[in-house]
Amino acid sequence: MKLRWFLAVLMLLVALLVAWLLSRVEWSYINVPLGPQGPARDNPLYATHRLATELGAHVVTPIEGLKHMPPTGSVLYLSSNEWSLLPGRINQLRQWIQQGGHLLVSSQLITHSGFSPWIPVNRAQAVAEHDDSDEAEHDSLGNQMDSAYQVAHESRPRYPEKSNYQVCVVARHRLQTTHPMQWALMHNDQPVAMRVPLGKGSVTVHSLDGLFSNRRLQQGDHALLATILLQITPAQTIWFVVDEDREPFSRWLWRHAWVGITMGLLFISAALWRGAIRFGPGMPGAVPMRRSMREQLTGTAQFLQRHDPGTLHRAALRALFETAQTQLQHYARLTLSERVQALAERTKLPSQDLARAFIFNPTKSTAQLSATLQLLETARRRLRHPHNTTTDREGQHPHADPT
Repeated sequence: MKLRWFLAVLMLLVALLVAWLLSRVEWSYINVPLGPQGPARDNPLYATHRLATELGAHVVTPIEGLKHMPPTGSVLYLSSNEWSLLPGRINQLRQWIQQGGHLLVSSQLITHSGFSPWIPVNRAQAVAEHDDSDEAEHDSLGNQMDSAYQVAHESRPRYPEKSNYQVCVVARHRLQTTHPMQWALMHNDQPVAMRVPLGKGSVTVHSLDGLFSNRRLQQGDHALLATILLQITPAQTIWFVVDEDREPFSRWLWRHAWVGITMGLLFISAALWRGAIRFGPGMPGAVPMRRSMREQLTGTAQFLQRHDPGTLHRAALRALFETAQTQLQHYARLTLSERVQALAERTKLPSQDLARAFIFNPTKSTAQLSATLQLLETARRRLRHPHNTTTDREGQHPHADPT
Protein backbone atom coordinates (compact mmCIF):
# COMPACT_ATOMS: atom_id res chain seq x y z
CA MET A 1 0.00 0.00 0.00
CA LYS A 2 2.86 2.42 0.77
CA LEU A 3 4.38 1.80 -2.67
CA ARG A 4 1.08 2.54 -4.41
CA TRP A 5 0.64 5.81 -2.50
CA PHE A 6 4.21 6.79 -3.35
CA LEU A 7 3.70 6.15 -7.09
CA ALA A 8 0.42 8.09 -7.09
CA VAL A 9 2.02 11.13 -5.44
CA LEU A 10 4.97 10.96 -7.84
CA MET A 11 2.70 10.89 -10.90
CA LEU A 12 0.74 13.85 -9.54
CA LEU A 13 3.92 15.88 -9.07
CA VAL A 14 5.06 15.07 -12.61
CA ALA A 15 1.69 16.15 -14.04
CA LEU A 16 1.84 19.43 -12.10
CA LEU A 17 5.38 20.06 -13.41
CA VAL A 18 4.33 19.46 -17.04
CA ALA A 19 1.32 21.73 -16.64
CA TRP A 20 3.51 24.50 -15.19
CA LEU A 21 6.01 24.20 -18.07
CA LEU A 22 3.25 24.36 -20.70
CA SER A 23 1.89 27.52 -19.09
CA ARG A 24 5.29 29.21 -19.09
CA VAL A 25 6.59 28.16 -22.54
CA GLU A 26 5.69 30.23 -25.60
CA TRP A 27 5.96 28.49 -28.95
CA SER A 28 7.06 30.52 -31.98
CA TYR A 29 8.38 29.81 -35.48
CA ILE A 30 11.61 31.24 -36.87
CA ASN A 31 12.56 31.12 -40.52
CA VAL A 32 16.09 29.78 -40.80
CA PRO A 33 17.77 30.26 -44.20
CA LEU A 34 18.99 26.95 -45.53
CA GLY A 35 21.37 28.43 -48.06
CA PRO A 36 21.72 27.28 -51.66
CA GLN A 37 20.38 23.83 -52.42
CA GLY A 38 20.86 21.42 -55.30
CA PRO A 39 23.15 22.57 -58.13
CA ALA A 40 23.38 26.10 -56.69
CA ARG A 41 25.21 24.74 -53.64
CA ASP A 42 28.25 23.79 -55.73
CA ASN A 43 27.96 26.34 -58.54
CA PRO A 44 28.14 30.03 -57.48
CA LEU A 45 27.06 31.10 -60.99
CA TYR A 46 24.11 28.73 -61.26
CA ALA A 47 21.58 31.61 -61.37
CA THR A 48 23.49 33.25 -64.23
CA HIS A 49 23.58 29.93 -66.10
CA ARG A 50 19.82 29.57 -65.72
CA LEU A 51 19.26 33.16 -66.86
CA ALA A 52 21.29 32.61 -70.04
CA THR A 53 19.60 29.26 -70.69
CA GLU A 54 16.10 30.68 -70.25
CA LEU A 55 16.95 33.45 -72.74
CA GLY A 56 17.91 30.84 -75.35
CA ALA A 57 21.71 30.86 -75.02
CA HIS A 58 23.86 27.73 -74.90
CA VAL A 59 25.91 27.56 -71.66
CA VAL A 60 29.18 25.61 -71.54
CA THR A 61 31.35 25.02 -68.44
CA PRO A 62 34.51 23.27 -69.71
CA ILE A 63 35.99 20.89 -67.15
CA GLU A 64 39.60 21.53 -68.20
CA GLY A 65 39.35 25.31 -68.42
CA LEU A 66 40.79 26.91 -71.52
CA LYS A 67 42.52 23.83 -72.87
CA HIS A 68 40.63 24.66 -76.08
CA MET A 69 39.28 28.05 -77.12
CA PRO A 70 35.50 28.59 -77.52
CA PRO A 71 33.98 28.70 -81.00
CA THR A 72 34.45 31.92 -82.95
CA GLY A 73 31.73 34.47 -82.20
CA SER A 74 30.87 33.09 -78.75
CA VAL A 75 31.20 34.83 -75.37
CA LEU A 76 33.81 33.86 -72.77
CA TYR A 77 33.23 34.73 -69.10
CA LEU A 78 36.71 34.43 -67.55
CA SER A 79 37.37 34.72 -63.79
CA SER A 80 40.18 32.18 -63.33
CA ASN A 81 43.52 33.44 -62.00
CA GLU A 82 45.41 30.43 -63.33
CA TRP A 83 44.21 30.43 -66.92
CA SER A 84 47.50 31.93 -68.27
CA LEU A 85 49.93 29.63 -66.42
CA LEU A 86 50.42 27.37 -69.44
CA PRO A 87 52.56 28.88 -72.20
CA GLY A 88 50.77 30.05 -75.34
CA ARG A 89 47.39 30.65 -73.69
CA ILE A 90 47.62 34.45 -73.90
CA ASN A 91 48.38 34.45 -77.64
CA GLN A 92 45.59 31.93 -78.28
CA LEU A 93 43.06 34.07 -76.41
CA ARG A 94 44.16 37.23 -78.20
CA GLN A 95 43.86 35.58 -81.62
CA TRP A 96 40.45 34.19 -80.67
CA ILE A 97 39.16 37.68 -79.78
CA GLN A 98 40.58 39.25 -82.94
CA GLN A 99 38.83 36.57 -85.01
CA GLY A 100 35.42 37.47 -83.53
CA GLY A 101 35.30 36.27 -79.92
CA HIS A 102 33.85 38.31 -77.05
CA LEU A 103 35.63 38.31 -73.68
CA LEU A 104 34.05 39.35 -70.35
CA VAL A 105 36.54 39.86 -67.51
CA SER A 106 36.62 41.74 -64.19
CA SER A 107 38.89 44.70 -63.48
CA GLN A 108 40.61 42.66 -60.74
CA LEU A 109 41.94 40.23 -63.36
CA ILE A 110 43.26 42.52 -66.09
CA THR A 111 46.27 43.72 -64.04
CA HIS A 112 47.98 40.39 -63.30
CA SER A 113 46.95 37.81 -65.91
CA GLY A 114 48.85 38.99 -68.99
CA PHE A 115 46.06 41.27 -70.30
CA SER A 116 47.77 44.63 -69.76
CA PRO A 117 49.98 44.67 -72.89
CA TRP A 118 47.13 44.19 -75.36
CA ILE A 119 43.77 45.01 -73.72
CA PRO A 120 43.17 48.78 -74.14
CA VAL A 121 41.45 49.16 -70.75
CA ASN A 122 43.18 50.37 -67.59
CA ARG A 123 42.10 50.37 -63.97
CA ALA A 124 42.20 53.80 -62.33
CA GLN A 125 41.53 54.92 -58.75
CA ALA A 126 38.71 53.54 -56.65
CA VAL A 127 35.19 54.85 -57.08
CA ALA A 128 33.65 56.90 -54.25
CA GLU A 129 31.60 54.92 -51.77
CA HIS A 130 27.83 54.73 -51.97
CA ASP A 131 25.67 57.26 -50.23
CA ASP A 132 24.75 56.04 -46.73
CA SER A 133 22.10 58.69 -46.04
CA ASP A 134 18.64 57.84 -44.83
CA GLU A 135 17.21 58.56 -48.29
CA ALA A 136 19.14 55.67 -49.90
CA GLU A 137 16.97 52.79 -51.07
CA HIS A 138 17.43 49.23 -49.74
CA ASP A 139 16.36 45.91 -51.13
CA SER A 140 14.43 43.21 -49.31
CA LEU A 141 17.64 41.85 -47.75
CA GLY A 142 18.68 45.20 -46.35
CA ASN A 143 21.38 45.89 -48.95
CA GLN A 144 21.84 49.44 -50.11
CA MET A 145 20.56 50.06 -53.65
CA ASP A 146 22.21 52.81 -55.71
CA SER A 147 20.35 54.15 -58.77
CA ALA A 148 23.18 56.36 -60.00
CA TYR A 149 24.21 53.92 -62.77
CA GLN A 150 23.51 54.89 -66.37
CA VAL A 151 24.34 53.23 -69.69
CA ALA A 152 26.31 55.34 -72.16
CA HIS A 153 27.95 54.82 -75.56
CA GLU A 154 25.48 52.08 -76.44
CA SER A 155 25.29 51.74 -80.22
CA ARG A 156 22.32 49.38 -80.12
CA PRO A 157 20.42 49.90 -76.86
CA ARG A 158 19.33 46.61 -75.31
CA TYR A 159 16.72 48.28 -73.05
CA PRO A 160 16.06 51.76 -74.55
CA GLU A 161 13.34 52.55 -72.02
CA LYS A 162 15.71 51.92 -69.12
CA SER A 163 17.79 54.98 -68.17
CA ASN A 164 18.95 54.20 -64.61
CA TYR A 165 19.90 50.90 -63.06
CA GLN A 166 19.62 49.91 -59.42
CA VAL A 167 22.80 48.17 -58.28
CA CYS A 168 23.43 46.54 -54.88
CA VAL A 169 27.14 45.82 -55.28
CA VAL A 170 30.11 48.12 -54.89
CA ALA A 171 32.01 49.21 -57.99
CA ARG A 172 35.61 48.83 -56.93
CA HIS A 173 37.42 50.84 -59.61
CA ARG A 174 37.00 53.43 -62.29
CA LEU A 175 38.01 52.32 -65.77
CA GLN A 176 39.65 54.32 -68.52
CA THR A 177 40.62 53.73 -72.13
CA THR A 178 41.94 55.62 -75.14
CA HIS A 179 39.96 53.52 -77.61
CA PRO A 180 36.40 54.18 -78.71
CA MET A 181 33.85 52.40 -76.52
CA GLN A 182 30.99 50.31 -77.85
CA TRP A 183 29.20 50.38 -74.52
CA ALA A 184 29.81 51.77 -71.02
CA LEU A 185 28.13 51.79 -67.61
CA MET A 186 28.67 55.06 -65.75
CA HIS A 187 28.54 55.81 -62.04
CA ASN A 188 28.68 59.51 -61.15
CA ASP A 189 30.07 60.20 -64.63
CA GLN A 190 32.80 57.63 -64.11
CA PRO A 191 32.91 54.42 -66.18
CA VAL A 192 32.77 51.25 -64.05
CA ALA A 193 32.15 48.86 -66.95
CA MET A 194 32.97 49.24 -70.63
CA ARG A 195 33.22 47.30 -73.88
CA VAL A 196 35.92 48.10 -76.46
CA PRO A 197 36.49 46.51 -79.89
CA LEU A 198 39.54 44.33 -80.54
CA GLY A 199 39.86 43.13 -84.10
CA LYS A 200 36.58 41.48 -85.10
CA GLY A 201 35.67 40.79 -81.49
CA SER A 202 35.36 42.78 -78.28
CA VAL A 203 36.50 42.89 -74.65
CA THR A 204 34.14 43.83 -71.81
CA VAL A 205 35.69 44.84 -68.48
CA HIS A 206 33.61 45.49 -65.33
CA SER A 207 34.34 46.32 -61.69
CA LEU A 208 31.01 45.13 -60.22
CA ASP A 209 32.24 42.34 -57.97
CA GLY A 210 29.62 39.74 -57.10
CA LEU A 211 27.10 40.87 -59.72
CA PHE A 212 26.80 37.35 -61.21
CA SER A 213 26.60 35.40 -57.95
CA ASN A 214 23.49 33.38 -57.08
CA ARG A 215 22.49 35.68 -54.24
CA ARG A 216 23.17 38.99 -55.97
CA LEU A 217 21.74 38.26 -59.41
CA GLN A 218 18.16 38.43 -58.10
CA GLN A 219 18.60 41.89 -56.56
CA GLY A 220 17.95 45.23 -58.20
CA ASP A 221 18.64 45.35 -61.93
CA HIS A 222 21.50 42.88 -61.79
CA ALA A 223 19.81 40.45 -64.17
CA LEU A 224 19.42 43.19 -66.80
CA LEU A 225 23.05 44.23 -66.45
CA ALA A 226 24.17 40.59 -66.65
CA THR A 227 22.23 40.25 -69.90
CA ILE A 228 24.03 43.30 -71.33
CA LEU A 229 27.49 42.35 -70.07
CA LEU A 230 27.22 38.75 -71.35
CA GLN A 231 25.56 39.90 -74.62
CA ILE A 232 22.97 37.16 -74.18
CA THR A 233 21.00 36.49 -77.33
CA PRO A 234 19.12 33.41 -78.54
CA ALA A 235 21.46 30.67 -79.83
CA GLN A 236 24.49 32.47 -78.42
CA THR A 237 27.22 30.23 -76.96
CA ILE A 238 28.59 31.36 -73.59
CA TRP A 239 31.58 29.74 -71.91
CA PHE A 240 32.05 30.13 -68.14
CA VAL A 241 35.65 29.51 -67.02
CA VAL A 242 35.77 30.11 -63.26
CA ASP A 243 38.81 28.04 -62.36
CA GLU A 244 41.31 25.72 -63.99
CA ASP A 245 40.11 22.40 -62.66
CA ARG A 246 42.47 19.59 -63.46
CA GLU A 247 42.40 15.91 -62.73
CA PRO A 248 44.74 15.14 -59.79
CA PHE A 249 48.19 14.11 -60.99
CA SER A 250 48.08 10.80 -59.12
CA ARG A 251 44.73 9.88 -60.73
CA TRP A 252 45.91 11.00 -64.17
CA LEU A 253 49.14 9.02 -63.80
CA TRP A 254 47.24 5.89 -62.75
CA ARG A 255 44.78 6.24 -65.64
CA HIS A 256 47.55 6.56 -68.27
CA ALA A 257 50.31 4.37 -66.79
CA TRP A 258 48.65 1.85 -64.51
CA VAL A 259 50.50 -1.06 -66.17
CA GLY A 260 53.94 0.40 -65.47
CA ILE A 261 52.97 1.41 -61.93
CA THR A 262 51.65 -2.08 -61.18
CA MET A 263 54.79 -3.76 -62.52
CA GLY A 264 56.99 -1.36 -60.56
CA LEU A 265 55.11 -2.03 -57.33
CA LEU A 266 55.38 -5.78 -57.89
CA PHE A 267 59.13 -5.46 -58.53
CA ILE A 268 59.62 -3.38 -55.37
CA SER A 269 57.56 -5.84 -53.32
CA ALA A 270 59.59 -8.77 -54.63
CA ALA A 271 62.87 -6.97 -53.88
CA LEU A 272 61.77 -6.14 -50.35
CA TRP A 273 60.59 -9.70 -49.78
CA ARG A 274 63.87 -11.05 -51.13
CA GLY A 275 66.05 -8.82 -48.96
CA ALA A 276 63.94 -8.88 -45.82
CA ILE A 277 65.05 -10.75 -42.70
CA ARG A 278 63.11 -13.95 -42.19
CA PHE A 279 61.30 -14.24 -38.89
CA GLY A 280 59.71 -17.32 -37.43
CA PRO A 281 56.17 -17.54 -36.13
CA GLY A 282 55.25 -15.41 -33.18
CA MET A 283 56.12 -17.00 -29.85
CA PRO A 284 55.28 -15.89 -26.33
CA GLY A 285 58.09 -14.28 -24.42
CA ALA A 286 60.10 -16.60 -22.20
CA VAL A 287 59.58 -16.24 -18.47
CA PRO A 288 62.85 -15.01 -16.90
CA MET A 289 64.20 -17.89 -14.81
CA ARG A 290 67.45 -19.77 -14.23
CA ARG A 291 68.09 -22.92 -16.24
CA SER A 292 69.24 -25.97 -14.33
CA MET A 293 72.54 -27.69 -15.15
CA ARG A 294 70.65 -30.81 -16.15
CA GLU A 295 68.61 -28.88 -18.74
CA GLN A 296 71.76 -27.24 -20.08
CA LEU A 297 73.60 -30.53 -20.49
CA THR A 298 70.56 -32.25 -21.98
CA GLY A 299 70.04 -29.50 -24.51
CA THR A 300 73.71 -29.46 -25.50
CA ALA A 301 73.78 -33.22 -25.90
CA GLN A 302 70.65 -33.21 -28.05
CA PHE A 303 72.12 -30.51 -30.26
CA LEU A 304 75.39 -32.40 -30.74
CA GLN A 305 73.53 -35.64 -31.37
CA ARG A 306 71.70 -34.04 -34.30
CA HIS A 307 74.49 -31.96 -35.78
CA ASP A 308 77.84 -33.52 -34.69
CA PRO A 309 77.46 -36.96 -33.09
CA GLY A 310 81.24 -37.59 -33.39
CA THR A 311 81.96 -34.81 -30.92
CA LEU A 312 79.53 -36.33 -28.45
CA HIS A 313 81.21 -39.77 -28.84
CA ARG A 314 84.69 -38.31 -28.32
CA ALA A 315 83.49 -36.49 -25.20
CA ALA A 316 82.16 -39.77 -23.74
CA LEU A 317 85.47 -41.56 -24.51
CA ARG A 318 87.48 -38.73 -22.95
CA ALA A 319 85.37 -38.83 -19.77
CA LEU A 320 85.85 -42.64 -19.57
CA PHE A 321 89.63 -42.30 -20.15
CA GLU A 322 90.02 -39.69 -17.38
CA THR A 323 88.11 -41.88 -14.89
CA ALA A 324 89.97 -45.06 -15.91
CA GLN A 325 93.36 -43.38 -15.31
CA THR A 326 92.43 -42.87 -11.68
CA GLN A 327 91.03 -46.38 -11.17
CA LEU A 328 93.25 -48.68 -13.29
CA GLN A 329 97.04 -48.85 -13.10
CA HIS A 330 99.02 -47.88 -16.19
CA TYR A 331 95.77 -47.43 -18.18
CA ALA A 332 97.28 -44.88 -20.52
CA ARG A 333 100.07 -47.32 -21.49
CA LEU A 334 97.71 -50.15 -22.43
CA THR A 335 96.70 -50.95 -25.96
CA LEU A 336 93.09 -50.71 -27.08
CA SER A 337 92.40 -54.43 -26.59
CA GLU A 338 94.08 -54.34 -23.16
CA ARG A 339 91.98 -51.33 -22.17
CA VAL A 340 88.79 -53.10 -23.25
CA GLN A 341 89.76 -56.22 -21.29
CA ALA A 342 90.61 -54.24 -18.15
CA LEU A 343 87.35 -52.32 -18.31
CA ALA A 344 85.32 -55.49 -18.87
CA GLU A 345 86.90 -57.18 -15.83
CA ARG A 346 86.37 -54.17 -13.58
CA THR A 347 82.83 -53.13 -14.73
CA LYS A 348 81.48 -56.66 -15.51
CA LEU A 349 80.34 -55.39 -18.95
CA PRO A 350 80.63 -57.47 -22.15
CA SER A 351 84.05 -56.91 -23.73
CA GLN A 352 82.68 -57.23 -27.26
CA ASP A 353 80.15 -54.42 -26.61
CA LEU A 354 82.88 -52.25 -25.13
CA ALA A 355 85.18 -52.87 -28.11
CA ARG A 356 82.46 -51.80 -30.54
CA ALA A 357 81.68 -48.76 -28.37
CA PHE A 358 85.27 -47.49 -28.64
CA ILE A 359 84.96 -47.13 -32.41
CA PHE A 360 82.68 -44.39 -33.80
CA ASN A 361 80.54 -45.40 -36.77
CA PRO A 362 78.82 -42.41 -38.47
CA THR A 363 76.30 -44.74 -40.13
CA LYS A 364 74.76 -45.69 -36.81
CA SER A 365 71.22 -44.66 -36.17
CA THR A 366 70.18 -42.37 -33.35
CA ALA A 367 69.06 -45.31 -31.22
CA GLN A 368 72.36 -47.16 -31.76
CA LEU A 369 74.38 -44.05 -30.92
CA SER A 370 72.35 -43.56 -27.74
CA ALA A 371 73.05 -47.18 -26.69
CA THR A 372 76.79 -46.71 -27.33
CA LEU A 373 76.93 -43.50 -25.30
CA GLN A 374 74.91 -45.10 -22.52
CA LEU A 375 77.33 -48.08 -22.41
CA LEU A 376 80.39 -45.77 -22.15
CA GLU A 377 78.75 -43.71 -19.42
CA THR A 378 77.80 -46.89 -17.50
CA ALA A 379 81.39 -48.07 -17.65
CA ARG A 380 82.66 -44.72 -16.37
CA ARG A 381 80.25 -44.71 -13.43
CA ARG A 382 81.02 -48.30 -12.47
CA LEU A 383 84.69 -47.45 -12.39
CA ARG A 384 83.97 -44.71 -9.90
CA HIS A 385 81.64 -46.98 -7.87
CA PRO A 386 83.00 -50.53 -8.02
CA HIS A 387 80.18 -51.89 -5.84
CA ASN A 388 77.72 -51.30 -8.76
CA THR A 389 79.14 -54.11 -10.88
CA THR A 390 76.13 -56.38 -10.75
CA THR A 391 72.71 -55.96 -12.11
CA ASP A 392 70.72 -52.80 -11.33
CA ARG A 393 68.00 -52.63 -8.75
CA GLU A 394 65.21 -53.25 -11.20
CA GLY A 395 66.88 -56.26 -12.82
CA GLN A 396 68.03 -54.45 -15.95
CA HIS A 397 71.17 -55.39 -17.87
CA PRO A 398 74.26 -53.81 -16.26
CA HIS A 399 75.09 -51.57 -19.24
CA ALA A 400 71.51 -50.22 -19.36
CA ASP A 401 72.07 -48.23 -16.21
CA PRO A 402 69.84 -45.16 -16.57
CA THR A 403 71.81 -43.16 -14.04
